[in-house]
Amino acid sequence: MKRRKQPQDVPAVEPMTTTEGQAPEAASDEKPKLRRGFALIPKETLRQWASLGGKVSQQEKNAHRFTSETAREAGKRGGEAIAKDREYMRELGRRGGNAKAQARKAAQATQTETPADVDHAEHPSE
Repeated sequence: MKRRKQPQDVPAVEPMTTTEGQAPEAASDEKPKLRRGFALIPKETLRQWASLGGKVSQQEKNAHRFTSETAREAGKRGGEAIAKDREYMRELGRRGGNAKAQARKAAQATQTETPADVDHAEHPSE
C-alpha cells in the first residue's frame, strides 16, 4: 500500500465538545439536534483540509483530469444505460413534445400586436 506524504502545514484542530456544537433549543418539546463528526469542525478548517487534499493529489499526479474524450465516453455509457428501456424513452419524448406544444400555445396567447401588425390592419390594400 502506498503511503501518502503528510503536508507540513496542516493546522492543528482542537476537538469540540458536543455541548459547544449543539443547536439552540427549539421552542417545541423536540430534542435538540446534536452535531457530530465533521459537523463539529469549523467550515474554514474543512475548507483548508480540502484545499490541501487537492494540492497533494495534484503533486502526486493522482488527480483526475476530465477531458472532452472522457466526458464523451461517460455520456455514451450513460446514454446507453438509460436507452435500454425503450418505453421510458418513448414516454420522455412524448412529455417533452407536449410541454413544448403547450409553451408555444401559451406564448401565442400572450403575444400582443406589434406596430407593423397594426399598420397593416389599418391599410388592407397594401
